[in-house]
Amino acid sequence: MTSFQKDFIDLKNQISDLEDKNDLQNNSNVNVFDPGTTYVSEKARLKDLIDAKVTLYQTLIKSFQTNYTSKNTDFLTTYQQYSTANQSLVNGIKDKMAKVQTVLDAFS
Repeated sequence: MTSFQKDFIDLKNQISDLEDKNDLQNNSNVNVFDPGTTYVSEKARLKDLIDAKVTLYQTLIKSFQTNYTSKNTDFLTTYQQYSTANQSLVNGIKDKMAKVQTVLDAFS
């Protein structure tokens, strides 16, 4: 989440900077773009960067969902197995206590 927020803020700042440079060039004919770059080329570069980030985060989200579902399924399966085993153990203890009680009652 923190990485996503940092990327979002960084991209937002780059877009604002690009628009400020374009406004400065359009309003006062001062070219502040790096040599070999223009508003259009920088806009295309930022679009490619945004597309790459979107793909990255979509992949991370899908991976998280898959892992989350898998871990929950594993947990619930394990819980069910333990629950069944514990129920058998409790029933076994109850049976043994009933036998002990029968012996105690017989000696009384």
